Amino acid sequence: MNASWRNRIRTVAGFMTGALAAQGLSAITGLLLTRWLSVDDYAIYTVLAILTGALTVLTMGGVNIAFSTIVGRIWPDRQRAAEVLAACRRERHLISAVVLPFFLAIASWLLLKAGAPVWLVVALLSLLVIQWFVELKSHITDQVLLFANRAPRLQSLEAALGAARLASVALLHVLNGVSILLVTLLAVIGAALRVPFVQKWARQEIPMDTAKATAPDRKEIRSVTVRQLPVELYYCIQSQVPLFLLAAMSVPAATASFGALGRLAQLFVPFSMLVSAFAIPRFSQTRQRVLPAFMAWSLLGLVPGLVLVVVAAAAPSLLLLLIGPNYAHLQREVLIASIYSATVILSMTMWRLAANRGWNRWTLVQIPVFGLWCALCPSFLDLATLDGVLMFQFGFPLAMISATVADLVHARVKGDLT
Repeated sequence: MNASWRNRIRTVAGFMTGALAAQGLSAITGLLLTRWLSVDDYAIYTVLAILTGALTVLTMGGVNIAFSTIVGRIWPDRQRAAEVLAACRRERHLISAVVLPFFLAIASWLLLKAGAPVWLVVALLSLLVIQWFVELKSHITDQVLLFANRAPRLQSLEAALGAARLASVALLHVLNGVSILLVTLLAVIGAALRVPFVQKWARQEIPMDTAKATAPDRKEIRSVTVRQLPVELYYCIQSQVPLFLLAAMSVPAATASFGALGRLAQLFVPFSMLVSAFAIPRFSQTRQRVLPAFMAWSLLGLVPGLVLVVVAAAAPSLLLLLIGPNYAHLQREVLIASIYSATVILSMTMWRLAANRGWNRWTLVQIPVFGLWCALCPSFLDLATLDGVLMFQFGFPLAMISATVADLVHARVKGDLT
């Protein structure tokens, strides 16, 4: 094995080790919070976590894709990469200025419906805005490190911050001080601690302090962002619909149960990442019997989800033990949530395999499929119950699977899938 391949293997191994550690620590912290936060606090925490993810997608998703597209074309021209980064920052500020007022209004209503008093809503949204502002200084910038083959360093940082957050939450528990406000504050501190490292490492790769945004770059970034907007809005609406259904119940315990059950799926994220790390490169290089290979890798990616379903069916109390006594009564719900998680794992594995062959041409098919699902659900699901909301979620992975099947048909017609 030559030195080049040894370096590549070492880089991939370092990245995966850091990524697995970061995801594992995040999963453990999340499970501990289901046990240590009160039901009322965890209902609010669930809403806030989903809102945080939606804000990131809305204000960064399209810009991040634009950055990767342009820099992938011009790398290793570091001066141009710095100019693209400056342009991306400008565009993200502009998008955020438009999105934030509407987002904060919706977030306020959802948090109030989840049972948060007005003073807590103001405090949490203030921390959320601070976290968003802090992340402006490191997100997208961190993509430079990926292009510069510094991913293991970045993942090691994520793992270290994850360990620090876990230790801080444990200390709060020992001091009997775990609360939604302090847990959110820890997230903000973690985001702030990330900034100096990312910026220092990025400055070692590109002249980011002196580069200026150019009009052509901003125009291309805006074009990519506008094209991506329907998909981003779809993903955000998709994540918000269960929250609105839960808010309509006005039962914080249902929202807390929904969030706690979702934490169980995080246990298998590191395993899914490991499968993807092996499956995607090998499938991308497959030239014969491509369809059987696609099915085999998809089924292999499903294994963690199937394990979760088997455990939920055979010993639901074992899984419920992980999220604490407040949710010990969710015997049937944990099975529904586990089947849903397995379906999500399958849909994501299929989509990633197809996307890495360049087959993802029919992503927008998800939108009408999900719209049809929303129209039909009230006729056979009771959306005023937790069971109904959990089963409603199946529309998300089914829509993604439909889009991937359309991609496979298209690839077959073109002769790329044999």
